[in-house]
Amino acid sequence: MSQPELALYKGEGEGKGRAYKHPTLKNADGKPHTSPSVTTVLKLCDKSGLVQWAVDIAVNWCVVNWAVLGMRSNEDAFTTARYRYNDVRAERACVGTGIHETIESLHTQGWTFPELDEEQQEIMLQWEDLNRVWAITPVLSEVTVWNHESDYAGTLDGLWEFTNRETGEFFVGLVDIKTSKNVWPEHEMQIAALGNPTNVVMEKLPDGTWVEKPMFEFDRSVLVHLRADKWEIIEVHDTDLRLEEFLGYRGIWETQSKIKDRVKERAAANAGF
Repeated sequence: MSQPELALYKGEGEGKGRAYKHPTLKNADGKPHTSPSVTTVLKLCDKSGLVQWAVDIAVNWCVVNWAVLGMRSNEDAFTTARYRYNDVRAERACVGTGIHETIESLHTQGWTFPELDEEQQEIMLQWEDLNRVWAITPVLSEVTVWNHESDYAGTLDGLWEFTNRETGEFFVGLVDIKTSKNVWPEHEMQIAALGNPTNVVMEKLPDGTWVEKPMFEFDRSVLVHLRADKWEIIEVHDTDLRLEEFLGYRGIWETQSKIKDRVKERAAANAGF
């Protein structure tokens, strides 16, 4: 998806990621108020399964490139191989970004269509198949929501009307598009946080000013899972409990931020001695 207008990127690493700058709200020091994004908070989720994935990527790369590595020093070979998983992660992110941008342009009648590689083209064929089963009418696309009560923000992919072309089944869905291999619990927490009824919707008026509007209503929270070989519409249940789970991580994120601030304050004070 395109970069949300109110989003700020603060780099990678512990406690970093995306934040959102409120267009009108100020802090006590007069600076714009910023809130962590939903995805940044969810970086605190247990991702121990990714450790084995990263190891597998590095080992597989070494096997494929054994001859090349054998011609290098041990130190150079180690440095070259150890972060190969970052290349794969970046590649997967590009796949998702291209799909998001293409669907966004289709729904908003935009003119910006990214050039798609073979995998992305296959995913879009699955998107076309999904649309043969479900008639989809976009109500909203790429909407930023804010939660003042728990102090976070995020951007949802869309609010869509779904009508089954065969049965006539109809529902309004809060949508998050996923192109990952699997759907994970943090994806359910993400859409639960974005669909929190206490959120407000950030809307930019034609004159460039921003206003907050009440959260819209919808029937279901759904993950539209698109892969090169399949598509799924996955309804997320128990969103109240998933939201409660997310807010637990939000509390941990806040505590860790306070600890970092105190460490910085002590370092600054000690620097004066």
